[in-house]
Amino acid sequence: MALGSDEAVQPIASLWIATFALAPGFFLPLEQELARTLAHRRAIGQGGKPVVARVRTLGMALAALVTIAALAASPLIVSGYFDGDWVLMLALIVAFMAYAPAHLSRGIASGNGRFNAYAIVMGADGAVRIAFCATLAVLGVKTVGLFGFAVALSPRTAPCRRAASRNP
Repeated sequence: MALGSDEAVQPIASLWIATFALAPGFFLPLEQELARTLAHRRAIGQGGKPVVARVRTLGMALAALVTIAALAASPLIVSGYFDGDWVLMLALIVAFMAYAPAHLSRGIASGNGRFNAYAIVMGADGAVRIAFCATLAVLGVKTVGLFGFAVALSPRTAPCRRAASRNP
């Protein structure tokens, strides 16, 4: 185990749970509605740019609101879930902000019938996270916060924009 003990891993597990409860909870409905609306508009010969613009604005507003709430509750979150590690709090905020565009990219890709691009976005996120953690382990890194950023940064390094970049 790269971090040395189960106790050292617990804050990372808390980050993982918080990230994958918050991000899909807020952004998966946007992804699904965007995909459904783009598919419908594509079927009737209408472009999707206005829809993408509205959903992007909504996604940014949701990300900002959750970030503000997380910052307001950060002393409780850090002491209760992250074993006092403020770097993990920063990683949670970065993760949440990073998953917003990832979910929107997936909605654009699937709504335009670009399922290979959708799969690339999904697969790259996990592959990048694994590669980042493996690299940290090989280098002998024992800093929990760096492993937290493997969770936080993986959707930003995945090819989200490129995979869904065709004009909707």
